[in-house]
Order: sequence, then C-alpha cells, then structure tokens
Amino acid sequence: MASSPGKLGTGEEKERNIKKISQAFDIEEELINNQLKQAWVTDDTFVPLKSMLKQKPIPKDVNGVTYQSKEMRYYPYNKAAAHLTGYVGKANADDIKRNPALKADQIIGKTGLEFTFDKKLTRTRWRKHSHRP
Repeated sequence: MASSPGKLGTGEEKERNIKKISQAFDIEEELINNQLKQAWVTDDTFVPLKSMLKQKPIPKDVNGVTYQSKEMRYYPYNKAAAHLTGYVGKANADDIKRNPALKADQIIGKTGLEFTFDKKLTRTRWRKHSHRP
C-alpha cells in the first residue's frame, strides 16, 4: 500500500488524510510523514507505506492512498524447511557478473531450491554463461 502525495491535498486537508490513512491501515502518522518527507518524493511518486498480503478496502473518505501488486514467494513451512528452501535476495555485482541478464536490485534465489529453480520462479530469460567458482 502506498501514498500518492499529490492526492493528499495541502495544509489541513493533507493532515486529515494522513490521520485517516493512519487509522484505516494501522500505520503511525509519524511513519507516513517521514516517508513523505524523503528527498526523492514528488507529487506523482508512489511512496510505499505498508506491505500487506491482502488488500483492505480503501474507505471512500480516504484520499491519496492506493495499492500496487507485487509478486512474492510464499513459504508454507517457514523455518522447518529453510535449509532446503534457501532464500532470496537482491542481485549484487557478483550475481550480475555471472549473469549479465540480471538487473541491479532484482530479487533472485540465492541458495537452496530458490537458487536451483530461480529461472522458473522469476520467469526471466537467462543467458548461458560458463564460469568456474
């Protein structure tokens, strides 16, 4: 869930909308204000406020908030299978060196089944490269 700062209004209207967002989605007003004050934020920026597995209906009197869908991997056995499942993380310089088709900060499988089946799980096209660890 995120805010579009330009749709919050200005002055008292903005404060009211932030208060309504805080109450409707259980987010501290201070957190919302801190996110909106970031140097990269503009009126048209999509400013992340909270990750949610299920979308709650946005009350009609709440302005300046929206949802953005993001695919995530689900781990039904959590820690019980962590040694098999492995983990995901952002692609770093070494990952990109091994596979130039990756983008910086792309989420990829780092170990375990996540690594083994990353090509299928991310649906990205990989280039074949031979390398020796």
